Amino acid sequence: MIKSDLGAEIDVLKEIREIPEVRKAYTIYGVYDLIIRVETGTSDDLKELIQQKLRIIQNVQSTLTMVIIDADPARKHECELISKKS
Repeated sequence: MIKSDLGAEIDVLKEIREIPEVRKAYTIYGVYDLIIRVETGTSDDLKELIQQKLRIIQNVQSTLTMVIIDADPARKHECELISKKS
């Protein structure tokens, strides 16, 4: 989730949507102004994304990161099938 400067939500959203790792991005009401979903290969990739791509965007005040640890069971099965083909 991202907190932006007052009135800058749309500009921040447009810039965030240009980042390749961003899968979904929306404006929201509440303490935070935007919620985004990203996908990275590793935790180091996630750290780099946050520090070098998100937090440097003009008008971003702060971020809150939550990591999904329980993947969709159907997707896990899909990954297992791909692995077995190798």
